[in-house]
Amino acid sequence: MALALSVAKEFVRLSLSGEEADPLSRLRLEKLLYYAQAWSLVIRQSELFADDVEAWRLGPVVPAVNDLLPDVSICDDEFSDAPDLGGDEADFVGPVWDAYKRHSATRLAEMTSEESPWRDAWANGEGKEPISVIELEEYFAKQEMPAPLAAYAHERRRREEEAIRILADVPPLDVGRLTSASKSFTPSVNVQRSGGG
Repeated sequence: MALALSVAKEFVRLSLSGEEADPLSRLRLEKLLYYAQAWSLVIRQSELFADDVEAWRLGPVVPAVNDLLPDVSICDDEFSDAPDLGGDEADFVGPVWDAYKRHSATRLAEMTSEESPWRDAWANGEGKEPISVIELEEYFAKQEMPAPLAAYAHERRRREEEAIRILADVPPLDVGRLTSASKSFTPSVNVQRSGGG
């Protein structure tokens, strides 16, 4: 599982790469983290990061990231101390960015405030209540998946099916033969003496 700071770092990198840089604001980044966590629960069947997503007045916020950010546009060195995102997590964040990059911070805040995971957490208290990952998964599992995420999910399923086919061709383990071999195996002792006086 990745750190929310590493996911934020990857979103900043993606926003500043490409033909036209599209710097992120604090508000916009927070909503992207929310959508990344939600779709990870649905597609990857696991949390993308362990940090809480909380219901704040202007929508979902990840305090572990929010507390480090300036109010202005986020620079590429804001998360320089955070580990780079790698492997499957990095492959996943790209399609989340592609799905939501066209939306402004204001539009993302409007979208999240219309969704029941934020509304329910906000209604339960006076704000800053954690948004349930169970509710996130249940809600987003019923939503239409954005095209970039659907393509990612399709490719992920294809790779999983291919791995299952490969594993099906592996002969079963012969436990009796393995046990017999382990009892008769005698490791060779190859001791080298170091010279010295």
